[in-house]
Amino acid sequence: MRKQAQLLKVITDTEVDRIQEASLAILEEIGVQIPNAQILRRFADAGAAVDFEQQVVQIPASLVEKALAVLPKDFSVTPADGGPPIHLGDGDLKLSMDSVSYTHLTLPT
Repeated sequence: MRKQAQLLKVITDTEVDRIQEASLAILEEIGVQIPNAQILRRFADAGAAVDFEQQVVQIPASLVEKALAVLPKDFSVTPADGGPPIHLGDGDLKLSMDSVSYTHLTLPT
């Protein structure tokens, strides 16, 4: 029998809401640099403001919320170094001591 992990609550719900609001503001007002022409085009097609020369995407909150609404609650990512996939969203805490890049995302079918 698996014992259910106790969650450690570090910040309040109000603080989570403030972080969410600030994150959405940064994505929309400042944007994020994405050095990939194909991804930049996909964001532009989806309605984001894209500066192709600077490779910066400004993502409106409505686009973020639309994407979050269709994402699964759990998924796996595969490290670029060939390590085993890491399953996220299963309730288990995952810690990493390095900055591994991931080659692809595996969604449940």
